[in-house]
Amino acid sequence: MFRATVGRIAIFIDASAEFPKEVLNAAGGDIFHKNAEDVDSGDTKLAVGETVVITEGTWFVSTTSAEGVFRELKIGRFQDVAAAGDITAGDDVTVGDKLIVNGEAELNGDLNHDGAKVGFFGTAPVARKNLKPAAEVTAKEIAEALEAYGLTE
Repeated sequence: MFRATVGRIAIFIDASAEFPKEVLNAAGGDIFHKNAEDVDSGDTKLAVGETVVITEGTWFVSTTSAEGVFRELKIGRFQDVAAAGDITAGDDVTVGDKLIVNGEAELNGDLNHDGAKVGFFGTAPVARKNLKPAAEVTAKEIAEALEAYGLTE
């Protein structure tokens, strides 16, 4: 299950007649939906407290802040993605382009980074530093690698 307070976000929910999905507009704001990515405020409205059962892939968007409850979804960058509260995902959540968190991000599990670069504390991401075997590496080389990642001053 995914429950979030969101503004100006497009969410795609995959469904079928065999595996229908129910969507609830939990509180505040209007949510609009249709079976195409260009969904906007002129499409079918899901009012506060209302639910809809979908039987085919459907896009949802809110032009204001709204809270919805969804299950098994993918989030695509449609417009700016903004969260005004906690986001909890019980299943995988896929963000297609870039996820920006304007507050604390807490990971309660392993960090699995598959990217080619990394940067910490506002440092631009850099590629992995290949150091010599531990017996041959100097303290200066270690310090330079840590500094490149943003882990020292």
